[in-house]
Amino acid sequence: MSTKKSRPYKVPGAKDRLVAQREAEAAAARKRRRDSGITLLVVVAVMVGIVSLFGWYQGSRKPDAVASSTASATDTGNLTFAPVTVTDGKGLTIGVAGAPNVVTLYSDFACTHCAEFETTYGQTLANLRDSGKIDIEYWPLGFGGAGSARASNAMACAAERDPKFAVSLYDAFFANMGYDWSNDQIMSLSTQVQPTLPDGYEACVTAGTHAAWVTGIYTVAKNGASSSGTPTVYVNGNAFDLTTGSAASLEALVG
Repeated sequence: MSTKKSRPYKVPGAKDRLVAQREAEAAAARKRRRDSGITLLVVVAVMVGIVSLFGWYQGSRKPDAVASSTASATDTGNLTFAPVTVTDGKGLTIGVAGAPNVVTLYSDFACTHCAEFETTYGQTLANLRDSGKIDIEYWPLGFGGAGSARASNAMACAAERDPKFAVSLYDAFFANMGYDWSNDQIMSLSTQVQPTLPDGYEACVTAGTHAAWVTGIYTVAKNGASSSGTPTVYVNGNAFDLTTGSAASLEALVG
């Protein structure tokens, strides 16, 4: 019997076919990576486009409504509010001169809970303010974004010129939640609230005259009376518990 080992049988062209197969697989892998990269770029471009379009829409749309669900009595009342001075590190105190009580309100125009507070308490506070029972010390903190800060600046611009206009503007900002409040949108809203604007108001808004004041009151508030967030309310210097209180119980404290 022969002991000679047989050689493995070789299929003609097998090596070439294996090389070709591996090259095809590598090419397919490269194509998949390329296609994945293109798909990712398309997705990113679409997302950027959507974000840009939304930003353009937010910045260009005009406020539709100006009336608050809790319209102030000052719309028709023959009241004279005391002049307001914008002072670094202090809120805007608005009301008739010599009111025996002060309600201090820390809020933000981008704060949904603040808007809810206005729905629940706004009319009561307006009635108390306009009847001369309270002054309201407004702290529009402007920390909810650049638009909120611009709205806060605008309220300060309004308050030092016409306090009645300022409280109407305050109500209108909350009645139009969801805007980023560009200066153009603020001016659009302002002219709807009061067609004849106070002298110098527009320049004050567009120049951001009180931007430093907005930053300053936020710093004071977050390190002190409003460290727990917004809305925060004090009645004659005493914290008012919004978790257990009501518009009626707040009124009872100053009535």
